Amino acid sequence: MMNETEFVDRLVPIIRKFYQELGGWSLVNIPGDGTVWSVNSSQFIREKMTGSDAFYSLSVGFDEDARQYSLVIEQAGLSLEDPEMYNDTNSTEMLLYEMEIILTELAQGPIPNGSNGSSGSLYQILEFEYALAQIWEDAEDDTNNTYTVKELYKLWPNHDWLGVLKGVLGPSGVDVKLSSNVTVETPNYFRRLTELVENTDDKTLENYAKWSMTWQLAEIFVPDATIRESLILFRQLVLGKPSMDEQQECVQIVEQVLPLALGRVYAQYLLPDGFKKAGVELVAGVRAGLKQRMMDVDWLDDETRKLSIEKLEAIQSRVAYPNMTFNDSFLNMLYGMYKFNKDQYVENFLEFINISVRQQFSLIYKPLDRNMWLDSPTTVNAYYIAVFNQISILEAIMRTPSFSDEWPL
Repeated sequence: MMNETEFVDRLVPIIRKFYQELGGWSLVNIPGDGTVWSVNSSQFIREKMTGSDAFYSLSVGFDEDARQYSLVIEQAGLSLEDPEMYNDTNSTEMLLYEMEIILTELAQGPIPNGSNGSSGSLYQILEFEYALAQIWEDAEDDTNNTYTVKELYKLWPNHDWLGVLKGVLGPSGVDVKLSSNVTVETPNYFRRLTELVENTDDKTLENYAKWSMTWQLAEIFVPDATIRESLILFRQLVLGKPSMDEQQECVQIVEQVLPLALGRVYAQYLLPDGFKKAGVELVAGVRAGLKQRMMDVDWLDDETRKLSIEKLEAIQSRVAYPNMTFNDSFLNMLYGMYKFNKDQYVENFLEFINISVRQQFSLIYKPLDRNMWLDSPTTVNAYYIAVFNQISILEAIMRTPSFSDEWPL
């Protein structure tokens, strides 16, 4: 079992070293490598390679025809879950308090000019994030916003799109050119972001970018009572989420890192015998029922009826868990690059972030794998995805009151 005292003592130095390798952070007294930070700098590129979504996020999606994986560029993630929450004084004051708690721990002492009223560095970070929330927009779900990398310069002219994307994606084997296509979920956000960035000093931009990355890691790194208690309070009062005990947090982290391995354990010990078979029969029953209805209705002409039945019969089903979950060779291939040490939790997670981000990026522009499962089997959900013509009933929802093999089909 991990010695908690030793873990706490080692945590902050490890994270400080992590930031030092990214180029340092003067706000929390972490020396850098001498390079100057900007949204076009090598520091910014290294931050993006950790999955940071400051200013914008890079993720993997699929093209309009669902034939190949694509690069998706979306607006920035925010510390608060809803842009409207930035108009609530209580929420922003709690966020500012949380920011001070976490960064004071990271700085191993007081933050220079950190809380000096409206001129303080932390307040300026919050002010910038408030401004980001004001230009936030809903994704244009019904529009395929495909741009070339060259066209991205029309959205944010002063950002070195090609240089940054090459720097971030190149180590994953992705060859980015000016002619490469990307999907931009919210183009108007980037048009407004240009003015906001140009009117903000570089130090505030740097502090915001590194705080955003820290906040993404904050709920993973809860090393001591101070941070843990403040995060619990923040979740409850601001986000309205119940607190999790340590066991729940551990399971959640394992699910994030090793979803199929955890799905195997769930299937072995928690999924009742026969439930996967019952789920397969349920899908077959729904398919048969729909086919009969298509045969019976009189408002379908023969050609439409034929095509509808062909689509129905082509539906792929994902029930409970992938059969490969119980294939040791497959799991070893999937997770073999991870070298975990039970005494190095923080190093393990930082290595996971590094490897998993590169794995995801390596898919970009490759043919889409239609056999993939989009969610962990332990997700409580069931759904149909039209673009894949795929129905999924995941193992975690296959329990009463949602499901029982004793109920009639």
